[in-house]
Amino acid sequence: FYYYVMDRGTAWREYGGKVYSTRFNYRVEDFNVQGYEFSLSRESDDGRSFLVARIGSEDKLVSGEQTYVITYTCNLGKSGEDAFDEFYRNVIMCSYGNTIENASFTIEMPKDFDAENVYCYLGEYESGSPDGVEWSKQGNTITGRTTRPIKGGEFLTVQIWLPEGYFVGVADPEAVWRAFSYAISGACVLRALILWLTLGRDSEVYPTVEFYPPEGMTPAEAGYVIDGCVDNKDVVSLILYWADKGYMDIVQEDKNKFSFVKKREPEGMKGYEKAMFNKMFSLGDTVTLDSLKYSFYTTMEATRAAVANYFEGSGERRVFTRASKTARGWMSVITMLPIVVNVFRAQYVDSGLVWAVIVAGIAAALIAIPVFMLVRLLERWRSTKPGSRTGRLIASIVLLAVAVVLYIVLMPEKISALVSAAATLVLLGLTAVMRKRTEKGNSWYGRLLGFKNFIDKAEKDRILVLVEQNPSYFYNVLPYAYVLGVPDKWAKKFENIGIQPPRWYHG
Repeated sequence: FYYYVMDRGTAWREYGGKVYSTRFNYRVEDFNVQGYEFSLSRESDDGRSFLVARIGSEDKLVSGEQTYVITYTCNLGKSGEDAFDEFYRNVIMCSYGNTIENASFTIEMPKDFDAENVYCYLGEYESGSPDGVEWSKQGNTITGRTTRPIKGGEFLTVQIWLPEGYFVGVADPEAVWRAFSYAISGACVLRALILWLTLGRDSEVYPTVEFYPPEGMTPAEAGYVIDGCVDNKDVVSLILYWADKGYMDIVQEDKNKFSFVKKREPEGMKGYEKAMFNKMFSLGDTVTLDSLKYSFYTTMEATRAAVANYFEGSGERRVFTRASKTARGWMSVITMLPIVVNVFRAQYVDSGLVWAVIVAGIAAALIAIPVFMLVRLLERWRSTKPGSRTGRLIASIVLLAVAVVLYIVLMPEKISALVSAAATLVLLGLTAVMRKRTEKGNSWYGRLLGFKNFIDKAEKDRILVLVEQNPSYFYNVLPYAYVLGVPDKWAKKFENIGIQPPRWYHG
């Protein structure tokens, strides 16, 4: 037959007019059945976990009345509440399909207690009744017996309310796990901080006064240098850039209907430009925007990768140091580790390995979404329109706050949840600023920041001089203003300046 010892679950009880719900995790040791073979295993059911003893052997048949002396040491640990101490124990559980005709129990307490605070119940889980149990107190000892058979699925439960501080030197069965969780959080933050200080901290950037982008740099390349990413808008800016260079015309036939007309071969273009240009006009010298909507996506993806590789695949043009990018990749992996470890710890104690892995993975994914939304936004901060980035920043912070608050509320231990959440937020910030620019990358970055500042704050008199020197100045700069996130401001500066329509635009 089977003997169950419930060592993990939830205790619901009312004390002082307040209902308490506490997860418990007992440590059962030295289990023994005198004179009988037995084997131990574990079972879980509805948030509860049991140590299961299979007593007897399939090769031996017993009959008649049998007496089983079952002993084990149970470390109950801390009560989990600061208002009181307690003894709360399912002393006996009868497995389904069996019946225990009668049972007796003895409980020896370490010091005196109030007999009026002793309760004994017999019945199914969380629905027991004092009927069917007799008990008495003699000194510090409780003795009792059942007055009716214990049916399958029923528990004999003993509960004693005790004043806070009754038990002293109580072992905490989760202390090692908790310390491990704290250690992981601290180690991750310390390691990330060291990596940032040694590999990721950028040199000082000094924006220079610039009226044009760095010579020979396309707007797509400027987009990568400014934020380390190649977005779709960076690739789209090449169309305006090529039109301004005389490679194509743009024809607007209706409000949302455009076509592109090839004017000359892509001589003088860089490799990734030629590949995109030739693919764009692979079906003829005139293509419509509608024809590109669903077929051009893979080409844009390839161009994005090619622009990044144009820099990072060359030692001379590398924008970010290889060591800082490697460190950043490692940090991206460990950003969620404190939360994953803490969730795994809590779930493993309650529900076992498989469920712990599943829940930890789900929790990490739910929190990772707003975390990496925020990292992505911070990366693209200087190339995103102010209005757009404000809205996205608010949305990311709100989602992250909701995820973190839910995480803390749902975790049984609030302090460890706060520590792991704080560690993750610190790791998030360090990950966002980890990439260190090379000397060349820093120089380009400073020049582009100066160029963006000019677009953003240029005075009319300065613009008039530049337009007089170069009548196409507005259109030369427009693709760069687009990738730098300030096209509207650039257009606004020319509202009262008479400029001719571009030769490449028809509509």
